[in-house]
Amino acid sequence: MKIIDRLEKFESLSSISERMYNIINFLLTLLGSTTLLGLLRYIDPYFKSKSYLFFFGAVVLLSLIVFAMLYLFKAAKYKQAKENYLRVLSETKLQINPLEEVFEKQVIYLEQLRLPLNEPQKNKTFRHCRLIGPLTIFIYGGNFSHCGFMQSGDVIALPANEDVVNLAGVLILQECNLFECTFVNVTILVPQHVGRMMQENLPGCRVIGLS
Repeated sequence: MKIIDRLEKFESLSSISERMYNIINFLLTLLGSTTLLGLLRYIDPYFKSKSYLFFFGAVVLLSLIVFAMLYLFKAAKYKQAKENYLRVLSETKLQINPLEEVFEKQVIYLEQLRLPLNEPQKNKTFRHCRLIGPLTIFIYGGNFSHCGFMQSGDVIALPANEDVVNLAGVLILQECNLFECTFVNVTILVPQHVGRMMQENLPGCRVIGLS
């Protein structure tokens, strides 16, 4: 329940931050448009003869144009991210032997790594792999380098002094090495020390719940 409460709190803060960001963008656009038109009115006699209503309409028009450009830019980024996500999911699904020690340049559906009785995967090495869910995994120790995330959200750190937990149905990677791998549609749980290590070693990785 603590983790769920933290997630809900984080989503609320994220929504507020996004709204504040949009408001600041609007104010900056409005200020920039007003400054530009003010300079034109000062420099060019043509604009000196125009009324304040004209300038107000021009400011609104310029603001709408800028926001339309930003919207199209974000829509293009979203479309590209969606295409990349679908392309990853459509890659050939190969049969994986979960007992192998090294996985390299493979598309791995994480369900294929499950061992009987929820036995953890220990001391395995993954290089240039795509690790695909949907699945929740618990990463306990190991090394990380140049890993990325697609549709995976934030990493969740378990409460302090709870490094040893019973997680039924969760795939456990214990002391595994991950180099230049991509997690796709995966929820990641970590103990506090691993969360701090991931935040330091993986640029762009956000870990919530660190104390």
